[in-house]
This record gives sequence, C-alpha cells and structure tokens, in this order.
Amino acid sequence: MIQKSLGRPPLLMALAGIAAAALAAPAPPAAAQSPKTLAAISSAPLTIEADLFEIRQKDNKAVFSGNVRVSQGVLRMRAAKLVIFYRDKKKAAEEKSQPAEKNLDIVSMRASGGVRLFTPPSRSARGRRALYHVASRQIRMEGGVLLKEGGNVLRGEALTIDLIAGTSLLHGGSGEKRAHGLFRASSP
Repeated sequence: MIQKSLGRPPLLMALAGIAAAALAAPAPPAAAQSPKTLAAISSAPLTIEADLFEIRQKDNKAVFSGNVRVSQGVLRMRAAKLVIFYRDKKKAAEEKSQPAEKNLDIVSMRASGGVRLFTPPSRSARGRRALYHVASRQIRMEGGVLLKEGGNVLRGEALTIDLIAGTSLLHGGSGEKRAHGLFRASSP
C-alpha cells in the first residue's frame, strides 16, 4: 500500500483549532462555583463526543449532534445538539495582511435538546436549551430550568448567569409561572 502525505486536512485542522480555542474560554458552571474551581475547569482539556460532527467552514460553525457529551475538568454536559460558533482569526488576519496569534476564537456555544450540566458532588442544572456568549461571559438557560444542589431545588423558565459579575438571575414565566425555590436546612 502506498500512502501519500497531503498535509493535515481542513476538517482536522478546524477541529484542532476549535478544541484549542475552547480551552481558552471558561466553561459554564452548573451552579455558583468558586473562582478557584472555575479556573481549574477552564484550564482543563475539553472533550466532546457525539454521534455526528460536522464543520461548516463557510458559516464558521461546528455542529455536534446525537447524544452529545462534553467534559472539561469536573464539569459535564449532555445535550442532543451542540453548535459552536467561531471566528476564523487566521483568515481575517490574512485578509488584513496581519499575523494571527491563534487560528480560531469561539464566539458562542448553543446547546439544545435536554441540556444537562453536572458538577460534583451534587450540583446539576437542566433546561431545554442553553447559550454561552464567550465575550460577555454570560450563560442563558431556558425552558423548564431546574437547578439542584444537594436537597435544594430551584425552578424557573430561564436562568441568566454572569460569570464576570458572579451573579445569577432565575426568571419565572408568564402568568402563574413564578420562580420557585425549595431550601433544606443541613443536618447538624
């Protein structure tokens, strides 16, 4: 068998660039995390598994679909679909005749279809969809949001997490749907 080296295919180069760019972006926490924990998560390698992976270079996006599993440090996420939108810095720099430090920057990530986030020992969040904007470092989870930590449970229609300000806002829905919390006292 004769093999000819044609260099790295664009698909593999794009995948490697997306993974490298993702490592620079902090991962969204399932619930409030300490800055030390967030730093450990964001510096850990990112692993994405899915039944199908598609690069759409013209649209600057990568689509993972079918039983998507993401892990970074202690953070785990599951969803039916994950779309990563990125900016091709190398291509933009070439058009301006400037050198680029890295190939790709992740702009945002959109997960849909039964999104579930987990961090040990007992923190979890779920909703129908989630969107993470890297520049603003804001996460928006929508659709029957459920947060759990130990025996504590929060429910609402939407959750906004600002990683810079360290704030979370749980929104109720329209009409009778209000944000709801159940807090259990810890045993002495």
